[in-house]
Amino acid sequence: MKFQIQDHFGLDVDDVNGKYFENSPWLCSWLILQRYKNYAYKSFINEAVFFKDIKG
Repeated sequence: MKFQIQDHFGLDVDDVNGKYFENSPWLCSWLILQRYKNYAYKSFINEAVFFKDIKG
C-alpha cells in the first residue's frame, strides 16, 4: 500500500488575522516575501510518501 500526502507551508488569511501576527515581525516579513509579486516567492511544498506491506 502506498500513502502520499502533500501540504503547503504558506500564509493565508486565517494566519494573518489576530494579535499574534501583528506582534511578530518575522511573520510580517514572511507574508511580504510570499505575496510580493516582484520577489516571485512561492510557498514551501512538503511531500511524504509511505509504503506499507499488508500480508494475510
